[in-house]
Amino acid sequence: AKECFDTLVRNAKRYTSTPAPKPSDYGQYSPHLYAIQPLVGGIESMAFYWLITKNDTYALAAKNYMLSLRQWNTWLPGSDDDLIMGFVCRGLAVGYDWLYDYLQPEEKVIVRSMIRAAATWIYTESLREEASWTRAYASNHLAITHSGLGLAGLALWEELPDSESWVSLAKTKVEKYLDSGCPDGGWGEG
Repeated sequence: AKECFDTLVRNAKRYTSTPAPKPSDYGQYSPHLYAIQPLVGGIESMAFYWLITKNDTYALAAKNYMLSLRQWNTWLPGSDDDLIMGFVCRGLAVGYDWLYDYLQPEEKVIVRSMIRAAATWIYTESLREEASWTRAYASNHLAITHSGLGLAGLALWEELPDSESWVSLAKTKVEKYLDSGCPDGGWGEG
């Protein structure tokens, strides 16, 4: 437990002194995906550490990471859109929930709006089942994207009527993902 906690503290402190990642910080291959992953990691680390310590330095930095997503020119660069939107939902949903008491009312409106935009995109695309990530049940793309959708729905459960349908779809898809492993324990992606 100490090792896990020390890692959390180290990460939270590192992220507070690091600007929020953005796609232009990364190369040409999937820069949006490479930027969203540490951005979500930063939100989660700093928000969780704020819950433990109530040191507002961490809450402010986590909030700034969340709000930095408004500065991206797009979340849908045309490649890995599903993963990016899943991570957007996850990061914003966790940050919104954990920082709820810290966020100002107008900040809550902004974050809810961003969560809704990302979750609505996932939900709509998933129902159409045109993209492979919507029906490839052994793929991490399906799991990451739909688990983000589910977290978005849970974070906004009492605030947004759409959230119940997001959670229901996410539950269905993630259960199928979990049932897609081989009987001997093997998995398509290792």
